[in-house]
Amino acid sequence: MPQFFTRFYYLCIKQKSCIMAKNLLNKYVWLVETIYKAKRITFEEINEKWLENDMSEGVELALRTFHKWRIAAEEMFGLIIECERKGGYHYYIANSDEIKSDSLRSWLLNTMSVSNLLMDNQNLKDRIILEDIPSGQDYLPPIFEAMRKNQVIHITYHSYWKEESFSFDVEPYAVKLFKQRWYMMARSPYYDKIMIYAIDRICTMETKGDKFKMPKDFVPSEFFNDYYGIIANTESEVQKIVLKLSAGQANYLLSLPLHHSQKEIECQTEYSLFELHLCPEFDFQQEILSMGDDVEVMEPIWLRKELAGKIKRMWNKYELEAIRPSQHASLKQTLSKSKVNGRPIYGCAQEDRPRYASFVATTNNLHPLTEATGSRRYICLQIPKGMFIDNDGEIDYEQLYAQVLYELREQKAPYWFNNEEVARIQQLNQGYMEQKDILEIIKVCFRKPEEGEITKSMNASELLGIIQDKYPTVSDDLGTRVRLGKAMKLLEYDSTNRGHISYYKAVPLKVA
Repeated sequence: MPQFFTRFYYLCIKQKSCIMAKNLLNKYVWLVETIYKAKRITFEEINEKWLENDMSEGVELALRTFHKWRIAAEEMFGLIIECERKGGYHYYIANSDEIKSDSLRSWLLNTMSVSNLLMDNQNLKDRIILEDIPSGQDYLPPIFEAMRKNQVIHITYHSYWKEESFSFDVEPYAVKLFKQRWYMMARSPYYDKIMIYAIDRICTMETKGDKFKMPKDFVPSEFFNDYYGIIANTESEVQKIVLKLSAGQANYLLSLPLHHSQKEIECQTEYSLFELHLCPEFDFQQEILSMGDDVEVMEPIWLRKELAGKIKRMWNKYELEAIRPSQHASLKQTLSKSKVNGRPIYGCAQEDRPRYASFVATTNNLHPLTEATGSRRYICLQIPKGMFIDNDGEIDYEQLYAQVLYELREQKAPYWFNNEEVARIQQLNQGYMEQKDILEIIKVCFRKPEEGEITKSMNASELLGIIQDKYPTVSDDLGTRVRLGKAMKLLEYDSTNRGHISYYKAVPLKVA
């Protein structure tokens, strides 16, 4: 036989062997899952379930084949499948508790079981949505190999917190999967301690010939025993954490505990109290914050204050967004008043006082202003990139107030803007005007005429002239006129053509 035919024949056999091995593995998993779910099941019942599965292809499971699969599954997963002869020869897993207690074995069985389920339902592939996992799993095989042989690996690593990557040696001890990311626990010879590396941040990897000695007393699960997530081996002390959760959120924690130490210590109609014992590092704090207002930290006080500070800093970024659009008119009216009526502190009656200044607010919205005429009431300042507002520092309000009084009373400084200053403010604020879609702008600026209502037809340039009174940043160029024309037709405004130019029947709305 020619040589190329020999190679082709070998490849076909090798590929066929891989497929057969994979199919056998799926069958072993199916058998374990079937017995585990049933708790006790006869061979006849196993055969019935086998015939219901697509893998059977309608062929019954022979008793001899069943015992081959049973022995193989026992060896592969470390399980003991016994037969209870009393009452009809029922098969059961004698050490089924180990499936729950052994996280790796449980994860393998669950993963393979889900894989079988997906393979049996290929026709539903467009209706089954899975989460993406970063590319870190590409380095898992060489890491596992290095762990098995206790070999040092050389990696180039680019941390999220560093601008450049670094190359160094590590001794891989273990790996952990957390929130769809793989992490490697490895001893750093440079720092002489165990460190955590996100595998998807590894740029390159090569196995070195050097060997390392795995510490006999190192147990990976115990390494994370006092922590939630991936941040561990810190100098923090284990603390008692008490969380108060809404009744709805409490159900989630009961079904999927945050930590092995978690226990429910009080259950009421509207809330539950949970107690945990761990080191509350950044991962844990982020998980608590992700629950929103459904959770409250009761103990310890320092953690309660820590999270309250973070929530306050989050709020500071959305102050202006907290004002509803319906409240904008009231806000502008307040900012325009020359006098403010209110009862002074310790006062007995309402008093009118001159309004010298109004308020300062922050926002992450680069276009917070909604209309041109009202923009004169605001002075917008953008914080340069890379700089931050110091929300933690103390403000000397007494000194600030004294300075304002001095300028107003002694220096007679004006507390209003003249026409030139107003025009300048409006000009500078144009870049902060709300950027609306052209369809939304048309709805704000125009309406369709009523039946029998006489109105003037306008071309795109005339329409833009009216729009620019409210939205000065909208440019009058060919591209904008084309988009405006398409939007007017989409909104079904009546139009006529005059000399290849479209004129639209639209009634301008008054600018608020």
